[in-house]
Amino acid sequence: MTVEIDRSLRLPESEFFPERQRKTGIAIHHTVCGSARTTVNIWRKDKASDGGPSRVATAYVIDWDGTIFEAFDPAAWAWQFGLAWRDELRLPFERRFISVRRPSHVLHLRQPNGAQPLPLFHRRFPLRHNHQRIRLRH
Repeated sequence: MTVEIDRSLRLPESEFFPERQRKTGIAIHHTVCGSARTTVNIWRKDKASDGGPSRVATAYVIDWDGTIFEAFDPAAWAWQFGLAWRDELRLPFERRFISVRRPSHVLHLRQPNGAQPLPLFHRRFPLRHNHQRIRLRH
């Protein structure tokens, strides 16, 4: 089955870093927001301490019904982990992942065509997979 991607909730380029990055992994995040639309709207409204865009987002948001929304090109990047590391460690780490946000309380997501979204990402992005869990301390 093919991955069906909805691009109707794209963020403006000011909300992420558009420079293409070499990706070496996929990071799956969980959200407690009511919907993908709510999640993206929060990112649009969120501001950095200087009043500019916060650039906090993930490339993909999976909605409760399994619809996959692409918020920006997965080759680009945005802040996703909230790490308080030194920049020389934090920047390469943040940039290297294709980021996906999914609902936290849904165990078995399926797209309307019956496909399961998370395995489809592994087929769409031919990265070396080791399914390593990384627990980060902020």
